[in-house]
Amino acid sequence: MDNVKNKQSLVYALVGDAVESLVLRKHFAITTDLNPNAITRVINKIVNAKAQAESFRLIEESLTSEEKDVAKRARNTHTHSTAKNYSVIDYRYATAFEAVLGYLYLNDRKERIDEILEVVLVGFQNGKIGSF
Repeated sequence: MDNVKNKQSLVYALVGDAVESLVLRKHFAITTDLNPNAITRVINKIVNAKAQAESFRLIEESLTSEEKDVAKRARNTHTHSTAKNYSVIDYRYATAFEAVLGYLYLNDRKERIDEILEVVLVGFQNGKIGSF
């Protein structure tokens, strides 16, 4: 597993974006009676650069030093693009959030992913992340 400890930050972010989307889709599919279109609308409110930046800020203090290092590298990675309609700062914090999730996933830390996404869900339900 040493080869997953040294991936580029944007590889972690790519995986993390998919992980967040999949875990949240599973959550809403199991815990609600929402139809697929409604689930997609909810997911789109949580899995976007602005909401992911808000998510990162919500969990930042609870990150381990290892997770903080991954986030810092991702946040400081120079990219040639940014998300449409979002600030560069939000985009960088979103990338950090995604990278932490991707790093955890590639290192088989699924329980930690669940802990982080539980905080995100509570934040979403309380109006601190995205909007209903």
